[in-house]
Amino acid sequence: DRFGLPVSGVFESDGDQWSAVCSSIPGDWLVAKFDEHGESLFSANIRGYLGSRKSDRNINNGIKETAGEAPGDFWVYNNGVTALVNDFKVLENTNEDDNPDGVTLVIDGLAIVNGAQTTGSLASANVDLSGVSVMARFVKCANPEVIRRIIRFNNRQNKVEAVDFRSNDSVQTRLRNEFESIGELSYSGGRRGGAEDAIRRPGDLDVPATTASQAVAAFHGDPNLAYNRKSEIWEIDQQYAKYFREVTSARHMFFCFSLVRAIEKRKVELRAIPEGDRTEPQRKQLEFLSQRGATYLLVAAVASGLESVLGKNVPSFFDLSFAAIDDLSSAVDAWAPIVGVALSLSQSLVAGTEQGLKNSDNVHQVLTAFQGQLDAIAEPSKTTFEQFAGHVVDGT
Repeated sequence: DRFGLPVSGVFESDGDQWSAVCSSIPGDWLVAKFDEHGESLFSANIRGYLGSRKSDRNINNGIKETAGEAPGDFWVYNNGVTALVNDFKVLENTNEDDNPDGVTLVIDGLAIVNGAQTTGSLASANVDLSGVSVMARFVKCANPEVIRRIIRFNNRQNKVEAVDFRSNDSVQTRLRNEFESIGELSYSGGRRGGAEDAIRRPGDLDVPATTASQAVAAFHGDPNLAYNRKSEIWEIDQQYAKYFREVTSARHMFFCFSLVRAIEKRKVELRAIPEGDRTEPQRKQLEFLSQRGATYLLVAAVASGLESVLGKNVPSFFDLSFAAIDDLSSAVDAWAPIVGVALSLSQSLVAGTEQGLKNSDNVHQVLTAFQGQLDAIAEPSKTTFEQFAGHVVDGT
């Protein structure tokens, strides 16, 4: 889109790979663009508007209060807005124009990469913005790597998490779309925020991107990465490519994530049993689950023995998913018997929790031992295993 913006003046700057124009822009103009384009205004941003709540510690609430209580000082209190554009030019105004002493800034394309919180806060402030001005930088750049750096280094006001920098990744975009077809589940895919002013709290139907990635990493054999180095899944390209590939589907992530939730549910159930009423096996299972990293070690253990559970060779574990289960509660229930069997063998995994899963040799040894034990009880557990297998498809 082409935007024409009358301003009092501009100054320009440029580098080897970019050029920019800076100016004070009216706050109500910024809000008008947000009202017209919504979240599309932040298409290149790692986050949308994160909402606000009445708290002295909430930055966005402070922005709204400043706009209402000190509009004339907003420019100097606020960090301003940085946006990427395809092109810009400055046109001198004539005496016949509404702004004869200023200029018109013409912008082609607009994507705010820092200032989503300022924009969203002003849009929801419900105050007169006629006296509010915002410092704005409009940057033209064609180098993808420099653009990535502009986005990264401009986002420091609200805490930036590792997952944020993959939010515009094509795989995450596809996964968000796929999750929409799985019941009422919601997957952010690393993109936090939205157009709503109220801060959205994670609910029972949310699949957090970080937890889901931990579940996938553990399921595919790296519980140490899942537990101790979870940010590396998102920050290091090599790690990210292992678990977020074209073969990674939303249904497979749901399959792994629901296993984590099933283990967590069983831990809660064991804790709810009065200490004096717990059986010795229950006491040992709870003791195991209380160790650092035990949940993700158990996920890896269950995955290591799934061929014994399913009674067949699985060419690719990325193809595993539930056939017709679309809600988290039913998926957790489907996993429950397998989690129960796995926990009955959990004493063979205890050594792997030493040093919080950081001893890779120990982890490998206990997973190998667990796989053998699960295979040994496959025949006595045939009915349980067959019931679970009836819920699972492997892509073949």
